[in-house]
Amino acid sequence: MPSALWQWHYVGVRLNITDSSVARNITLNSKRVGYIYLADQNMSGKALSGGQEITDVNVSGTVTIPASCKLASNSVVVLPDTYAVDFGKAGAGGEVGTGTKQTMTISCLGGSDEANIDLHVTSSKTSGTDIVTSNPDIGVRVLNPRGETISANNGEYTASQYQGASHIDFTYVPVALTGKNPEAGDYSAIETITVTQP
Repeated sequence: MPSALWQWHYVGVRLNITDSSVARNITLNSKRVGYIYLADQNMSGKALSGGQEITDVNVSGTVTIPASCKLASNSVVVLPDTYAVDFGKAGAGGEVGTGTKQTMTISCLGGSDEANIDLHVTSSKTSGTDIVTSNPDIGVRVLNPRGETISANNGEYTASQYQGASHIDFTYVPVALTGKNPEAGDYSAIETITVTQP
């Protein structure tokens, strides 16, 4: 056997993804990627010729494609009009009205097609679990699809995906932070949702 054959310790396999918009984690089960071929040594650098195939080269494993997720729905939530007196009646920490239900659609590329995703809710200014708005007497409470409060201090909700997308019905409810009647006028707040795929 030619001594040059003993210098072959490994081979490389390169996978090309032709459409990254639908790329997911790829599982290979004994995929034939080549074969070992015994031939005469060619010292001129040209392709070897002659000889015979000895064995197939098969690859098994998972090619991991990192997930990249984004909000694919309207990100502005409009709360219903309320009366100032309703906040005084609700008392500190009380909810005012039923709020606004809004579907958040999260679209993910890469990762697993039907893996779960974790959503982390944060806001720059909070009172307990609620978001503080530009009106200090008014807060906003975020409820998950089961009607449970998601804390604005890095509260977490886990959702399942189907074909790389999740549709989550969040409800945003005005809250009386102080129990006082707030000044009339518009108010606003910013919520940040960070999405991760375990």
